[in-house]
Amino acid sequence: MKCPYCGSNLGLEDEYCPYCGKRNLLAEKHQKEMKRYQQEFSKTKRAVYEKSSRFASLTVPLIILFVLFILNIGGIIFAASGWNIGTSVMKKQISADKETHQKNLEQYAAEGDFYGLSGYYNANSLYFSDEFDEYMAVVYAGEAYYAVYNLLMNPLMGDAYAFDEENLSSTVRTITNNLDEIFNIEQNYSYNKEKYLAEDKMELIEAMQEQIKAILVTYGGLSREEADELPNLSATRQQELLERRLAEK
Repeated sequence: MKCPYCGSNLGLEDEYCPYCGKRNLLAEKHQKEMKRYQQEFSKTKRAVYEKSSRFASLTVPLIILFVLFILNIGGIIFAASGWNIGTSVMKKQISADKETHQKNLEQYAAEGDFYGLSGYYNANSLYFSDEFDEYMAVVYAGEAYYAVYNLLMNPLMGDAYAFDEENLSSTVRTITNNLDEIFNIEQNYSYNKEKYLAEDKMELIEAMQEQIKAILVTYGGLSREEADELPNLSATRQQELLERRLAEK
């Protein structure tokens, strides 16, 4: 299994990617099944131990261990099989609706609705299928785009706690982390540019970059010159500039 964010290998038990630290959405169903199995397994284990207390011979503990071993192996096989079956069904459904999904994604792209595109991609679990991997960079950049927009809109919606003196630095770090997903797109996806950064996808990302600069000018207090220069600054310099400008608002 590959991490949809950085392309690194993931295991079914990895709730978070050990390389980029982002949540492993592909394993959520498996995690739920394993937790349910662990509950059933613990219940069975307690019942076996209660019965075992009635016997004193050496053979009984050996039998218990054997039963637990079989239950454990059976549970793992069941959970893995359930995950594989569920994934296979999902992939088939996505493939059957491929034309509809493609048309809707293209419509969001044409309208410049980057967050709508990301929301549609995730709501329909298109990350289960390799057929829509080409949208991955646009999808995650779109999520970052919305996160920045949403944060900068908080003061205007009467939710200014994120920009008070105590929380401002933390808020700015969150903004700059998301800006990295938008502005450093070629570096972040250098491991497979041909797949994720095709010409049409780069056009979408470049349009998104221009929009986020306009948002930073309108709601972040930056001048147009500062917004244009921001992608060329280090993360530390970006944080210093944004924190200074936001504190002035």
